[in-house]
Amino acid sequence: MTGATTTARGSLILRYFGFTVLIALVSNLAIWGIGSAAGADFGVQPPGTDTVMEINAVAVALTTIVSLSLGWALAALAQRRGRPTLRTVAIIAAAFAVISVAQPLAAEGDTAARLVLASMHLVTGAIFVAAVQRFRRRQEAGLP
Repeated sequence: MTGATTTARGSLILRYFGFTVLIALVSNLAIWGIGSAAGADFGVQPPGTDTVMEINAVAVALTTIVSLSLGWALAALAQRRGRPTLRTVAIIAAAFAVISVAQPLAAEGDTAARLVLASMHLVTGAIFVAAVQRFRRRQEAGLP
């Protein structure tokens, strides 16, 4: 792989990261906003703790950004190893999104809020998986 190819792929993955974060942020904040407007109480108590966490728009945004940053960092490492590894990243991400739904569902608190939070896990995972798959297909087609 030449230096120019590495730079182009690095630039491409950064664009995919940016678009993914933007789409997931807008989606999750819209979901949270609808839930909030509908009267969901986002004060939830995670399992095994005595602390009530107030989930606000800032928490939603930060969690979305951090989780996607970790996902795209893993995808960037996988991309260096080859396209089948990107497929593996997508599969692991999908499984992680589904498994992570257990956290908000197991929390104590308003049922509507727990369902809204769980849906954000699935939405973020679906957006990430779709972006990684699109990135992988673009790489397979040899597009810059």
